[in-house]
Amino acid sequence: YFLTTPEALMADHAVLVRRARQEGLATSVAHNEAYEYSEFTVATPDRPGLFAILTGVLAARGMNIVGARIATSEDGIALDAFRVSHLERRAVALDEDRWIKTRELLEDVLAGRRDLAEVMARAEKPGLLDKKRVPRVASEIVVTNEVSDEYTVVDVYTHDRVGLLYRIAQALYALKLDIHLAKISTNVDQVLDVFYVTDLTGAKIENPTRHAQIEKRLMQVLAPETGTLKTGT
Repeated sequence: YFLTTPEALMADHAVLVRRARQEGLATSVAHNEAYEYSEFTVATPDRPGLFAILTGVLAARGMNIVGARIATSEDGIALDAFRVSHLERRAVALDEDRWIKTRELLEDVLAGRRDLAEVMARAEKPGLLDKKRVPRVASEIVVTNEVSDEYTVVDVYTHDRVGLLYRIAQALYALKLDIHLAKISTNVDQVLDVFYVTDLTGAKIENPTRHAQIEKRLMQVLAPETGTLKTGT
């Protein structure tokens, strides 16, 4: 957290974490119009699949995530910050009413009052999430144990589109993987999403068959893009 978070944001984050301990959910949104992005920050008790829930809610509300930082405190409070691009969807990102509805949807999904799968099924109808026309680039998945002593690292190279991060996060959750760190970066229309994961016991994924399973599922998620697979050791 300290290596990836600007010092100027840490005091505000501490307030959010304290509120989350008391209220169960705390959020904030800040707009940086000069650099054409908004940052949506969420503090809430961690749970399996939380990252997929957060990214899904943002995608369902039409937000295009181009960066993310996630951290979890020792007492189990997740602090996730998402950078939402203004490019091509500026009116969406700056619409305060849309952010209020985003918060309301998140509250409903976390409380079990709304089903995220149903929300996403409606949002993912042709023309709603994938309005952004971009050149198709070859997708590539790299799964390796060489980068980290504690985690298996999954690199995803593909082209950017709204809802992409949710689809990847949901696939990792379905594969029973726990995301401990995510590094999301976007360069024009190409993204490199890096996930530090373990199995549900906290162990690295050592079985090559499981590596192949992760690669295959993620490539299915990225379809109909064509791509290549690379397996680390």
